[in-house]
Amino acid sequence: MAEGRHADAVPKLTQLVHEMPDNFNIWFALGSCQYRARNFGDAVACFSRCAALLPENHVAFFYRGVSCLKQGRYVEAERDFTWCLERLPEQTTSLLNRALARAELQRHREALDDLTLAIQRGRHDALVYLLRSRLWSRLGDQESARRDLAQALQRDPVSEEGW
Repeated sequence: MAEGRHADAVPKLTQLVHEMPDNFNIWFALGSCQYRARNFGDAVACFSRCAALLPENHVAFFYRGVSCLKQGRYVEAERDFTWCLERLPEQTTSLLNRALARAELQRHREALDDLTLAIQRGRHDALVYLLRSRLWSRLGDQESARRDLAQALQRDPVSEEGW
C-alpha cells in the first residue's frame, strides 16, 4: 500500500476480513484501498461495515461520505457529513464536502451557508472561495461571485480541485 499499489492489496485484505470479520482496522484498510483503486461502491460497503463495528467513529462516516460523493450518491453523502458535523462541528472538511453534496442536490443556499461557516472557522484556501463564487453565481449574485473569485485567485491552491 505504501507504494501506491492499492488494488494489489485488495485480495489479501479481503482474505483478512473473512478471517477477522469484526476487525475495524482491516475493514478500514480495505475500504481505503478500494477507494484509491476507484472502486467507490466497494469502498462504501467497507466503510459501512466500519460504521457498524464502531458506530461512534466519525472517520468511517466521513470516508463513506466521500466515497458516496464520488458515486454521485449525494443524499447519502450529505447525511454522513451531517452526522460528522453533529459530533465534530469544527471539522471544516466535512463542511466543504457537505457543501459539495448540497450543491449537487441543487440546495445552493445551504451549500453556500456551509462554505461561509467553513470560512468563519478558519478555512481560507482557494477551493472554498472558488466553490462559493460558483454558488453565488447560481443564486444570481454576480457581485459576490466576482468578490469570491478574486479571493480564490489570491490564494495558493492546496489541492488539484483548487486549481
